[in-house]
Amino acid sequence: MNPPQPKNTSTFNNTFAALRHREYRRYLTGFLISASGRWAQITAAGMLVYELTGSATYLGFLGFSQGFASLVLALLSGVIADRVSRRKMIILTQSLMMLQALVLTALTFSGLIQAWHIIILSFLRGILGALESPNRLSIISELVNPEDLSNAIPLQSTFANSALVIGPLIAGFLYDILGPGWVFMLDALTYLALIFTLKNMLTRFEITEVQRKKRKAWTDLVGGLRYAFQDHIIRLLLISLFLYQMFGLSVRNITPAWASGVLLGGAKTNSWLLTGLGFGAVVGTLIIANLSKKNMRGKLRLLGGFIYTFSFFILALLRIEGVSVLMFVLIGLSSMMVANNTLGIIQTYVPDHVRGRVTGIFTMMFMGGSTLGSLLIGLIADQAGEPLAVLLFAFVLGSLTLYILVKQHDLISLS
Repeated sequence: MNPPQPKNTSTFNNTFAALRHREYRRYLTGFLISASGRWAQITAAGMLVYELTGSATYLGFLGFSQGFASLVLALLSGVIADRVSRRKMIILTQSLMMLQALVLTALTFSGLIQAWHIIILSFLRGILGALESPNRLSIISELVNPEDLSNAIPLQSTFANSALVIGPLIAGFLYDILGPGWVFMLDALTYLALIFTLKNMLTRFEITEVQRKKRKAWTDLVGGLRYAFQDHIIRLLLISLFLYQMFGLSVRNITPAWASGVLLGGAKTNSWLLTGLGFGAVVGTLIIANLSKKNMRGKLRLLGGFIYTFSFFILALLRIEGVSVLMFVLIGLSSMMVANNTLGIIQTYVPDHVRGRVTGIFTMMFMGGSTLGSLLIGLIADQAGEPLAVLLFAFVLGSLTLYILVKQHDLISLS
């Protein structure tokens, strides 16, 4: 009689293959704690701004301030990521983010906090995030073997989106019980996890002084842009990602107005919406991780566009709390089906010596789209109402997805 065989081990191994690397596991643990604190700050900051102003336009400005730096600095930070120790750069930016959170904490506890304080501090946090992001995305290639990279990318996003579940949940309950100051204090403490993890970690990336002297920053920047946009497919991936971000994921920046003005709720309702967004994103990244070697990234990306469109239409038409949370789950799912497959395709085919620069361009399109979209949806929501703003965005998302379906078969066939 044959012994019983283990079940579903291939599925498990496909989904979590990259976790066999010890340094990668340590990095993800520290990153999860740090990112959870960041999302707690973003959630509490949005609620506090809305309480202070009652304006969706201010929420749009808050979202714009958080992402504007990515439009300006993402290319430069990508160049930096190819020229310095990515590990040391992340430690530096995390330390400065902790300082920003402490200033926000002090202003809130003192009772002096104003909406413009939050917007300026969020802008400074955005600068640090823009400098960190290409390093954070590129360092993955230093922690795993090349054959596990296609799995490590969606897994990292799974942890990032798990933070989008954990952070808003903590923020919603802590905000209601103790107030926003304690949320900001918690955020400041969470940065220590990733700082200490990276201080005791070694990566494979090295660059010599001779290489630094031979390469000029401007030449690196232009070379990265030329590499990314000379290819028809990469160019289409980046432009369509920008549009999906602008008219899709930017909706998360008006969740306080949706929770209060449309659903007649408060901080907990807002946290449930963002938690739903994060839960959907986690599910999406786990699906992508499991299917990372199935050669269907283009098809999953297209499916994400259709789910995006459907969820926006239902969100605008059925203004019920449970339905809204469910639609935010689908928005989170579809956003990862679009963004993670875009990043996975790019990272797989980009050589390491330009990885930081191309990842910087990806960051610029990813954050830049949602940044401009945040400003736009906030202005439309204040003039015409949040449901109509979401409905208009739904039509744009649907048109973009149909265009890809009919005209861009090369994108759909990408593996």
